[in-house]
Amino acid sequence: MAGATILIPGLPNDLAISCLIRVPRIYHLSLRAVNSQWRILLLNPSSPFHTQRKDHGFRNPSLFLLPISYVAPPNHLECTEIDLLSHKKSKTTFRNESVRETIFLDGYACISHGALVLVLGGFGRGRASNNVHIFDTVTKKWTLGANMLTGRAEFAWGIIGNRLYVAGGFCCADPGTLEFIAAAEVYDFGSNEWREISGMPVALLIDVFFVVSGKLFLRGWVPQRNAVEAYSYCPLTNAWQDENWMVRVLSSARRHTLNKFAIVGDENDIYMVELSEPFPVWGSLTERLYLSISRLNNETLEWVRVCQVLDKLETDFCDCSDNDRHVRFHGLKDGVVVLCHHDTDSYIDIDRDNGYEEVGVSPVCAHVLKVSVPCPSQWSSAVVNA
Repeated sequence: MAGATILIPGLPNDLAISCLIRVPRIYHLSLRAVNSQWRILLLNPSSPFHTQRKDHGFRNPSLFLLPISYVAPPNHLECTEIDLLSHKKSKTTFRNESVRETIFLDGYACISHGALVLVLGGFGRGRASNNVHIFDTVTKKWTLGANMLTGRAEFAWGIIGNRLYVAGGFCCADPGTLEFIAAAEVYDFGSNEWREISGMPVALLIDVFFVVSGKLFLRGWVPQRNAVEAYSYCPLTNAWQDENWMVRVLSSARRHTLNKFAIVGDENDIYMVELSEPFPVWGSLTERLYLSISRLNNETLEWVRVCQVLDKLETDFCDCSDNDRHVRFHGLKDGVVVLCHHDTDSYIDIDRDNGYEEVGVSPVCAHVLKVSVPCPSQWSSAVVNA
């Protein structure tokens, strides 16, 4: 047709789109840079590119928000799903008949793998839990996974291949007594089984952990030596080794922000978020600060600032304190998602009477997407299909 946009010379547009939807999502940023036609096609969530991807079973990465106030039946669970490409938001409300106790305990971990979200561990009722609850984001159903070999809370974890590795944390050896542990184990998603692996060289109070190049890295404080130490675990050798470079590179990392590190894409880029000092807003019950997002230069091992994100805490609604402000940081294949407190520019509405909390979504820069809620501490979050 005269004047029609040609996506790929020599091919009908429907066949060209059929080819483009099969390109792995990690390369979608590169596709946008080819020409203006491809950019418009990929950026429009209603375009044939996105509708056909969905029809063929390709799923966009989504951020799932699960309310930590949920306990057990007969309560209803409402989860919010945010499509991280189209920014569309949807809510699903259902009852969970398979869970008979509190899911979200202090020090629990919320982990995603494919379309699954796992909630495991934590501390409650005087003991460390070894329970594993699995939420299928496609069927919107919960199931119980095999229990961990060791109950633990505040532990390190990482997914390598089709396995989940957990290490360290603390347990309750005697009533009212907390004990740091060095034990580690691995979960196989295919067989739904746990097995013991080599334990850490020393028990740590872990505050930083991430996966890079097929290894689990972690940093923590050793109480008996009053020292900060770092190690990595290699599944191929089932062995731990010292990682002294982490102590220097992460020396500025404070514990004031939860999940402050994200690993991005096949390049193994490491992003970190840091908090600035809070400052009050005149005539308002709010405090603002900036989250500074930096990327580690893999050659110089120096942090390079990427951008800043405004985070505004509303003190009459949020339970966070200055020293424990909850901000979450998730890695994608081609960027990062920051889950933080709302600000007046991206936030839409709070209806306190009805308990309705609007979620704001706004791109910050080329590789950073901001998702804002009144208080992230009220939600458990995981990115699926990343």
